[in-house]
Amino acid sequence: MRQSPSNAPMAPEDETSTFHLENVNLRRLTVADKVAGAASLVLLISLFLPWYTVSVPGASSTLSGTGIHRFLWLAVLLSVVMLTYLIVHATVGWDSTPMNRLSHEPVLLSLCLVQLILVIVPFFDVPDTALNSVTVGFSYGAYIGLAAAVAALVMVLVPYVRSLASGR
Repeated sequence: MRQSPSNAPMAPEDETSTFHLENVNLRRLTVADKVAGAASLVLLISLFLPWYTVSVPGASSTLSGTGIHRFLWLAVLLSVVMLTYLIVHATVGWDSTPMNRLSHEPVLLSLCLVQLILVIVPFFDVPDTALNSVTVGFSYGAYIGLAAAVAALVMVLVPYVRSLASGR
């Protein structure tokens, strides 16, 4: 029994309700979970890298995706949610969470799909310029983010489709 600061006995701490680093078990995650988590981390980083290059004769500048498209902050939030979701899954397992009534694969697939949609939209919404000598093009951050979002979706979608085809 633990003691409180006033030396009164306290109830034992519930081990399942607190986060302990030693409880993280990456073996609870599938390969698809791990790749989706890594891709979400790469996407999160890429959102702050240069997504656009703005050039005028004699000078150029870069802009991040979140600097131009404010809705990409939703992709930042979604990446954090996905990483947190996977950490919780690796820590306490799926059956110990309040979401255990839902199947893990469709939840992860939905998160990856929304991430990809949020990342694809800027490719169709390139900032316009009113000046003839100003050009706007994509920079490496946009391509890294797109590749990460596609990788996450494909790595979650393929096993999910296989499991549906096999009837599991």
